[in-house]
Amino acid sequence: MFRIKDRLFIVDSALLFAEIRELSEARAMWGPRNEGIAWFLEVKTKENKTGENDGWEPCAECICPFPRVPWQEIEGQVLEWRDSWDEGMANERSTMYLFEHGSIKNCRLEFAERREAEFSLLWQGLCDLFWDEDYSDNLDFQIEARVQFIGIAVYEKEPSTSQQMLSRFQNLSDFTQESIPTYAPESTTQFRPKVD
Repeated sequence: MFRIKDRLFIVDSALLFAEIRELSEARAMWGPRNEGIAWFLEVKTKENKTGENDGWEPCAECICPFPRVPWQEIEGQVLEWRDSWDEGMANERSTMYLFEHGSIKNCRLEFAERREAEFSLLWQGLCDLFWDEDYSDNLDFQIEARVQFIGIAVYEKEPSTSQQMLSRFQNLSDFTQESIPTYAPESTTQFRPKVD
């Protein structure tokens, strides 16, 4: 379920993934306190029926400030922030894309019940669309979905170096080196999670 105010949408995909970069590059992108990793959540929708919801297919995205834990321990994590702008990153933490990017604020994300590489997700907050008078800003927003952890992309092509970079944050034995569809193989080494 993906709801904005009184409009309901079908969740088409809900993905969780991470990127690992060399420290100076990571800090340039994600702020001076970043340790080299960022976690991303992306929830896309599709129209319920042709013509319904004015052709809206909103997409919610955020950078998740998880503590340094094995990926399996994302289960039980609760993340909260008030403003979509993150001063530490000097970047947007959470956005809603409809026809342009708008903010998602007063966020609360709960990751629960892991089954293999999927978690149940409850994401609540207020979003800005600036569509018309009824759908402008501070709109009630909620997502309930199963989110799939698809893996980690390491921005390093040399296999042993990429494994060392991954091992700074995760247990190597929990991953297999395998392609993640969203990443170009010429610029990253990709790792998918092993599931129970």
